[in-house]
Amino acid sequence: MTQFNKIKKQMSHLYRLDRDSVQFTAISSWCSDRITWAYKFKKITYEEMSELTTAMVNILEGRY
Repeated sequence: MTQFNKIKKQMSHLYRLDRDSVQFTAISSWCSDRITWAYKFKKITYEEMSELTTAMVNILEGRY
């Protein structure tokens, strides 16, 4: 499984969680950190990073 798919899978859990919950905070932090790490070490492309980042912003703003 690619890093892109691993991050997407974890992000899918965020849609079901309350935004104020501890689990939401932990998973969203993991996803954000992993996006940064994966792009820095060339595990995901710019396009994948852009897609994941946009999705995270939408999730964090409650637009899903």
